[in-house]
Amino acid sequence: MLSRVAESIYWMARYVERAENTARLLDVALRSTRELSAAFRSPAGADELRLVLIALGAVEMYDERYSAITEDSLAAFLVVDRDNPHSVVSCITSSRENARGVRESISTEMWEELNRIYLSLHRVTAAYLLIDGVHDFCRQIRLGSQLFQGVTDATMPYDEAWHFLQVGKYLERAEMTARILDARAGELQAAGDGWNPEEVHRWLSLLRSVSGYEAYMRLRPGGVQPAQVAEFLLLSKSFPRSVALGVRRVHEELEEIDRELGMVGQDRPANTAGALSSRLRYATFDELGAAGLAPFLLTVQEQCGMIGEAVRRVYFENAPATVVATTG
Repeated sequence: MLSRVAESIYWMARYVERAENTARLLDVALRSTRELSAAFRSPAGADELRLVLIALGAVEMYDERYSAITEDSLAAFLVVDRDNPHSVVSCITSSRENARGVRESISTEMWEELNRIYLSLHRVTAAYLLIDGVHDFCRQIRLGSQLFQGVTDATMPYDEAWHFLQVGKYLERAEMTARILDARAGELQAAGDGWNPEEVHRWLSLLRSVSGYEAYMRLRPGGVQPAQVAEFLLLSKSFPRSVALGVRRVHEELEEIDRELGMVGQDRPANTAGALSSRLRYATFDELGAAGLAPFLLTVQEQCGMIGEAVRRVYFENAPATVVATTG
């Protein structure tokens, strides 16, 4: 397949996943600040909202435009600001543009669903969010992303294009979970063994920000324990949004791509992904400890970035002859 097609499909998947992640982060953060204020009289609402910007790597851009963090300004920045590459509108627009260029390689149902989400954003403004509510909007984005993924699973052949789509989705997902967890990692070391209900509530919100609350409670029925939450999100082999599972899926899909292309050798993205996957597979949370979690998460994020760069370099920029083909 054309390297151009592979690249567009890869980024189409990443941007859809990024839009869903941003919508969920915003929704949970806004709910959490209100719950903290009502239940604990907590004054730290702005700090909670800033964690969203930290996870998205958008603190500097936000601070350049706004003098303070408020619910309304954060919602406008993360939803409708077309100059913000992390906003939902920007991500869906970029995903749709990538899909439009590869219409022949995706199903009609995939295009229709992505186009439906895109068209629904035309009526969304900062004023609209204030009137109709940001929570309903975030819910619609999450459902739209999940429907798109379901349609993709049901209608797209599991071929080379499919593997690139999966690489994009799971790489974006693993890196985002690592970022979200990293935003709170310092609290583990600071708290030691003592946790108050307000702090536990914040870790409960972290679970919800990755749709992991029910899965965690089923696998860890002892209640929300911050250290166990961190271990679950980092090392779980069964939770779809854990870092370990996401990196493992990236490695598996890259191996499938290389198998179909007949690629061998050490300079492959699959090797970097495989090394990180093995490290996550055999790591134990006791070995990391609270003090070692943040440096480890930084390494994970750097490795995810290296995988993404290697995918770009090997498959898209310097694509082997078996990847690049002409039509006609």
